[in-house]
Amino acid sequence: MVRPSYIATGMLLLFIAFIIPFLMVIKILESNLMLLIIAYIISLIGLVLGIYGVIEKYSKIFSGTG
Repeated sequence: MVRPSYIATGMLLLFIAFIIPFLMVIKILESNLMLLIIAYIISLIGLVLGIYGVIEKYSKIFSGTG
């Protein structure tokens, strides 16, 4: 079974968190506080997952197990 890549998942979440406010600026989505908070939380989760994925990948390379 293939494990999902934390880096790819983090990048996807960061992209979604970028698109939500962008759609608000160009007036496709109605701007409200709850949607901005959700975009911020998605951004934080994406950033944490991406950093975790990079640390996990490079720690295996430097330890010689990956």
